[in-house]
Amino acid sequence: MKALYGLHGDYVYYPVHFWPHKNHVYLLRRLLRLHDRYGVRISAVFSGEDFGNMAHVREVAEELGLSDFVRFVGFVPDNVVPYLYR
Repeated sequence: MKALYGLHGDYVYYPVHFWPHKNHVYLLRRLLRLHDRYGVRISAVFSGEDFGNMAHVREVAEELGLSDFVRFVGFVPDNVVPYLYR
């Protein structure tokens, strides 16, 4: 399943629609802090529909230098979700 979404290594899966109050940006900043403080590089996988905030999340990922570590996978079927959580 990882290959289907181009995932490598460890990642955090965040299945939440792109609303401003859903804290995607907060998660990106914490992932950057993990890398800067501890040398731990973890990717993020975001699924869900865009309700006006996806472009902003993409911009922040770019600004933080995390674009290569973030996947925007759109809608994920229910039967695939458990595999992404593993």
